[in-house]
Amino acid sequence: ELLLERFDADARQRLIYLDPSDAEYPFSWNPMDDMRSLSKEFAEPLLSDLVTALYRIPTSPLSGFAARHMLGIPDATLLFLFEVVSDAALKDARFPKGTAARAELDALLAEHADISDAIAGNGRYLARDTLMRNILGQQKSKFTLDVLGKGGICIVDLSRIRMFPTRLTPLVRLFLHVVRVHTALYPTPP
Repeated sequence: ELLLERFDADARQRLIYLDPSDAEYPFSWNPMDDMRSLSKEFAEPLLSDLVTALYRIPTSPLSGFAARHMLGIPDATLLFLFEVVSDAALKDARFPKGTAARAELDALLAEHADISDAIAGNGRYLARDTLMRNILGQQKSKFTLDVLGKGGICIVDLSRIRMFPTRLTPLVRLFLHVVRVHTALYPTPP
């Protein structure tokens, strides 16, 4: 209420207010939809950077592989890499044995075993925490942040998230990367 008082009627119409801590009414947003709105050449490195930031892993051919494949799978979420690393059945479904993609994935996982372990550990937290899963695991979006390029205003209220850095850090990383995407798409005119 206090926030809305600060905006005129036109700005209120363009406002998106997100409260990730609201588990009763989670917003349905798959950040992958925002990534897919970009050209593949532009999206892959940005998504690879986002994957490394969320899973707290170094940039590697494995993060590039994940980004490339996540962009091509319509229902992929940001939990995709964790799911493929930790769930053999899903790995088989997404990358059938005998395919070139599966051979590449297996080679990358073997070569970067330390990164695979970090993905499994950090991804377990992202996938099991209700707050994280409600945001990172959504397959269907009810909105995208492309409204930012059309004069939209997005406010992300992180003030009510408990357990401060553990839960807040991945969300800040996520929103900063997506804003970076939209800044590149819709630069502010001089």
